[in-house]
Amino acid sequence: MTDEKAKQPPVAETDMDASKKSKSFYSSPRYLAIVERFKQELPRMVKELSEAVRTENWERVKDKSHELKGIGGAMGFPQITEIARQMYTQASDANYNHVTLTCAELEKECQSLVQSFTGTRDE
Repeated sequence: MTDEKAKQPPVAETDMDASKKSKSFYSSPRYLAIVERFKQELPRMVKELSEAVRTENWERVKDKSHELKGIGGAMGFPQITEIARQMYTQASDANYNHVTLTCAELEKECQSLVQSFTGTRDE
């Protein structure tokens, strides 16, 4: 190998290579275990957030909604991310009446999501 070739930067991975890696990660046992843990933890997370709203602990509402916003996005649940983002913004803006309404929306969305995980529905 010549000195010129040794100095060249590594070849960037193509979009196709990145897509293949992404698909293999999202079907990997490691990722599926992360999703399973999220499924198990989601009801607890929503309960903690709802309790913070009920007790008007607005700093905790901001912390928990921010946490849920990030986790929802990482897990591929944009609807959870969006509702949690709204709650965070509303709590930050001291728009507490809207936080309560948005929390009810989040609870409903998460209940539906959990039911889709288990394949059950309340009739």
